[in-house]
Amino acid sequence: MMARLAFGLSMAIEFDCYLVDEITGVGDARFQQRCEAIFAKRRTNADLIVVSHSMETIKTFCNRGIVLVDGRMLYYDNIENAIEMYYKINR
Repeated sequence: MMARLAFGLSMAIEFDCYLVDEITGVGDARFQQRCEAIFAKRRTNADLIVVSHSMETIKTFCNRGIVLVDGRMLYYDNIENAIEMYYKINR
């Protein structure tokens, strides 16, 4: 419930950039749908930085990616390439 409350409070304020850490993974399906809807609306005027191990979440919200490998950041202009690298190093 704390994560849901924190999410609700953060959506009450319009920011230029939102840092999102696995928030869409909490709550029931209805809450997750609400998260996706509000983020879709916010993305029209703001950026999102999303941290997640869910590739479906990444595909939904991101078009570029960074994969951390041994303390190094690997940047990808294409999210599919970032996801491919993520799977490669996590298998």
